[in-house]
Amino acid sequence: MFKKILVPLDRSHVAEKALALAAVLAQQNEGQLTLFHVPIHHEVVPPVPIEYSATTAGYDWSWSQDLVQESNRNGERYLIDMQNRYLHPNVDVQIEIGSGDVASAIWEESVVQDSDLIAMSTHGYSGMTRWILGSVTEKVLRVASCPVLVLRDDRPIRRILVPLDGSNLAEYALEPAFELAQALGAEITLLRVDADLTQLGYRELRGLETMERGLGTAVLEGYYAQGQAYLESVARRFRNFDVPVTVMTLRGKPASEILRMSVDFDLVAMATHGRSGVEKWVYGSVTEKVLRQAERGMLIVRPPLALLKG
Repeated sequence: MFKKILVPLDRSHVAEKALALAAVLAQQNEGQLTLFHVPIHHEVVPPVPIEYSATTAGYDWSWSQDLVQESNRNGERYLIDMQNRYLHPNVDVQIEIGSGDVASAIWEESVVQDSDLIAMSTHGYSGMTRWILGSVTEKVLRVASCPVLVLRDDRPIRRILVPLDGSNLAEYALEPAFELAQALGAEITLLRVDADLTQLGYRELRGLETMERGLGTAVLEGYYAQGQAYLESVARRFRNFDVPVTVMTLRGKPASEILRMSVDFDLVAMATHGRSGVEKWVYGSVTEKVLRQAERGMLIVRPPLALLKG
């Protein structure tokens, strides 16, 4: 359950889009919001040279302690303004100021707060390509042990798409997705995309262990029916949540079909596989393509290391 939610803010309207949704989750779960800001001192007052460095053939630069303290006070005032402007007085709010590298500070704060969720907005402009390649959001996704909710806009979340491939790793996104849907009054669609086996050549078909030689229509339909039955069994496992669930199976290229379907949803929930960057996801290149090209928000969940090793 999302009871401790960390909301990083950087004075941009983009980042502030995550506040309203985070507040709803905190109210629904009687939880706490931590508004977090890392002042960037050089944006306030330029640093001053302190001494000449032979190593760099130039001056080392620093900010005075007075400037740091004033910058922190400005950051606190900014967070208080955000609290007063966007949040209901009944929401339990904590304000924290960080320092250093922004992404590292967000991760460290999530550990200190034992956060259940990091809610932030992306500055991406074309799909998610911009933030996936080197921004603060991408760096947070590399290391965060709790789910990360990445929003692209302030649209209400009413429909959530959860792609599954039958693996335990992919299913790790299910519980957070259902918790989010229940708190927001949203519905969930479970999606499985199977390769279109009728488009494969003879050599490829021979390599499919689950297929019989002389692949016939009945065998193909039986194979696809397994995917439908799997999704229905997953839906039954989560019927204790008060969430409407539909299931859908498609045939084609997984990444393409997920992206095609995602435009009809407000959020896509997926689990991540890798421990370092976006090179290794539970769907390999599939999830990476979805992250790079999706125009909707994403709920990214990292399974525990023990499950990854298993």
